[in-house]
Amino acid sequence: MLGCKEKLPVRVEPEEVAKGKIKLANNNPYVTIPWGITRPYLTTFMLGVENIFDETLESYMDINSKIDIWLEDSLKTIKTLEYKKLDKDKKITLDRGSIYWVKMVWDQYDNQGNPLWSYINPKTDTVYNSSLSDTLKFTAKGEIRIFTKVAKVKAEMKFQVRYIIR
Repeated sequence: MLGCKEKLPVRVEPEEVAKGKIKLANNNPYVTIPWGITRPYLTTFMLGVENIFDETLESYMDINSKIDIWLEDSLKTIKTLEYKKLDKDKKITLDRGSIYWVKMVWDQYDNQGNPLWSYINPKTDTVYNSSLSDTLKFTAKGEIRIFTKVAKVKAEMKFQVRYIIR
């Protein structure tokens, strides 16, 4: 009988198998606010996990993601977006280099329900058909995990929104 008496090495789980990605899905950085109308402007973020491992990753869906948004010169989070989904019937397969994206939408209101344009102090515009504008600079930091046994990955981006008062 042929055989090998050596033991197999202990399997070491890889530490870095994924990388976080974040981007804006809508490229329009302008919010037009007609006087007297308060309707939400939606900013759509795409938060993703890219497989950077040499093998295909596959498991049942267990998504846990969060984006914190704050004004650039502030340490205080003004909005937290969360997305969670557990689906034991749906498998996600990620080949090397492929990305799984989660869409998260921000309605331009802070965690207390205040519209973001309340952070600026617009002046009255007296010229017909012209506009005043103020730009707010933001930082968005996202965390996402799509499989239970894969660690959360992080991504960060800076973006700005110009509020046009008409």
